[in-house]
Amino acid sequence: MNELTLRDFLSVPYLVEAETVDAGEGRWVRRASYPELPECTVESPTIEDTLERLERRRVERILEMLGEGGRPPVPRPPLPDSDPEGVVGRLGFGPDVVALLDRSGTDLSSRLAASCGPG
Repeated sequence: MNELTLRDFLSVPYLVEAETVDAGEGRWVRRASYPELPECTVESPTIEDTLERLERRRVERILEMLGEGGRPPVPRPPLPDSDPEGVVGRLGFGPDVVALLDRSGTDLSSRLAASCGPG
């Protein structure tokens, strides 16, 4: 198999887990995670905000792992009809991230460690 690119890693369909959690004192929060992606859990008062934050965390975590020279897990093949450009743009990542979408994971580790990150 060819080496995966950032576009490929951002197109992997991870499983999502979501729940409502008692935060105490009559407050409830929504918690969501990608359990297959380490350190990818968020909480927020609304499910809409939680899912938006989770998607941003997924992109950040993949960039972090590649920047550290690691390889994000790939439990399923990347989806061919996903839209990584649209996702990173909607989430506020800069054009520098879009410019890296077709770079291999190996090539990215040195580039991301030196410069680029979220937005």
